[in-house]
Amino acid sequence: MLNKLPGWLRKALPTLILLALVVVASFTNWLPAGLHQSIIDTLKGFGVKLLPMVGDLLVAALFLSIAHLLYSPLSTGVCKALDRSGASNRGKIMVRRSLQLIYWGLAIFIAATMLAPDLLGKLFLGVSLFGAAMALALQGMMKEVISGALLQLMPKFEVGQHIEVVGIADAKGKVVDIEYLSTKVESPSGPVIIPNSKIWENPVKLVPPPPAPVPPKSLLILPGDPDFK
Repeated sequence: MLNKLPGWLRKALPTLILLALVVVASFTNWLPAGLHQSIIDTLKGFGVKLLPMVGDLLVAALFLSIAHLLYSPLSTGVCKALDRSGASNRGKIMVRRSLQLIYWGLAIFIAATMLAPDLLGKLFLGVSLFGAAMALALQGMMKEVISGALLQLMPKFEVGQHIEVVGIADAKGKVVDIEYLSTKVESPSGPVIIPNSKIWENPVKLVPPPPAPVPPKSLLILPGDPDFK
């Protein structure tokens, strides 16, 4: 019989049964009087504790609503600024996603502090200490990520151009890809992976592509060729 019920109803069935038992125990005399009074006292105590949070919940909801209204014009302004900056498409996407994450993360955090400031204060302290420890452990990687972001926002070159990084041996060739941690260059001796921090710190020269190889002259002389005798 239960197998004929919809899937969502089968999942919600235990909750519905418990809810029905609580209602029966609270508003009827079918169950023992002691149990009836105990459930009523528990619900009253929960309501007394929950009531002060209703005002904070409304204020937090109002703040999130205002943040939602401001998000669209702010996002449009950021997109226009990125279009004028000359950043690469990958850089624009990275900046938009990063700012979106920061904006909503900050908005949710502020709204949550209105509901439970003491708890979130301790949580924020723990997250800050953990973030500082991670930053120290990954400071080399963060340096490469920041340099890669700067290369995306203020590009020194584009994919497909030929470059030469001054001060780095064998860092000369065609740019194949600009990743978040490194840049891949196809040099005459093979592919070269250059850390983004090195490219950002050192001068970069745009060089002309190497001349196309001249095909070897055929030694076979056919009739009609000027060299045919």
